[in-house]
Amino acid sequence: MFSNTNTDSSRHNSAASTASSPVTTSATKAQTTFPDQKSIYQNRTPEESARIAVFAAFVSSPVHFEQKYSVKRVIGFGSNGVVLAATQGSTTGVAIKIIYKSKPSFNAPNPPEIDILLQLSKSTSTSSNLLHYIEHWQDAQNHYLVTELHGSDWLASTSPSLTPLSFTIPTTKKSYTFPIASGSSDLWAWSFAHRQHLHNTEGHSYLPLHPVKRIVKQIALALQEMHGNGYYHGDVKIENVLVGSDVSVRLADFGHSRHVSQGIKRMVQLKSLRQSFFRTLGLRVEKWMVVLQMCLRLGWFCLCFE
Repeated sequence: MFSNTNTDSSRHNSAASTASSPVTTSATKAQTTFPDQKSIYQNRTPEESARIAVFAAFVSSPVHFEQKYSVKRVIGFGSNGVVLAATQGSTTGVAIKIIYKSKPSFNAPNPPEIDILLQLSKSTSTSSNLLHYIEHWQDAQNHYLVTELHGSDWLASTSPSLTPLSFTIPTTKKSYTFPIASGSSDLWAWSFAHRQHLHNTEGHSYLPLHPVKRIVKQIALALQEMHGNGYYHGDVKIENVLVGSDVSVRLADFGHSRHVSQGIKRMVQLKSLRQSFFRTLGLRVEKWMVVLQMCLRLGWFCLCFE
């Protein structure tokens, strides 16, 4: 699943509920006082911001949220945004990532995450291990990124539930209630859930080799595809790898990604050396450092030498 615009931080948030009236008041005020008002998320906790953002999304983008997509639940949130699980049509699952703006604007530049995923989508196939792009748009307070919905909630049985999000749209009087999942579909959650299961059933917490090899290989293929299109990921970690029930993997969260030329300028300041050399070296370093990191985090260092 978005994974995640820092959505992994939702794992550590308290379950304190937020009353519906502050949500309605704050989001409605943002629509009527724009453009002089500051961001509606300023000085709020991640959970409060998530609740406000979902209500504001329904108010400002009714065609998307009340007609095109059917929102089912909140699957993650963090300091920069919130991710919703929804369906398009009767069965197709999608993830809608609401990315907060630092200040209101109707024509803000797209975040790098959106632009890069859009560019990658032009050359990726349905078998790609990169998260699949569907569409994007923006309003005064948020950017919206729609992708495929990928991953299982590996911590559903162990994580406490947060207070559901409930609100009523003032103009239509429609009421909505969405559960807020406190689990996660990322590789951290997959590893934790499987280690816990193995500890309870077999008395050890060593992950089996076969699924680990499959996961590491798919991450490497995702990076190879990005590098082949001239992009760094820049933030590969287990919280940004989504794992499905069949151990299929999607690399997500492209907020730190850059084109290789921009990445080299940021990471290498030695102008006297050939830039092409560092392009090749930098891409290889990212790939193999990620493989090493994943093998170590999953407990199979020997895979690094295969």
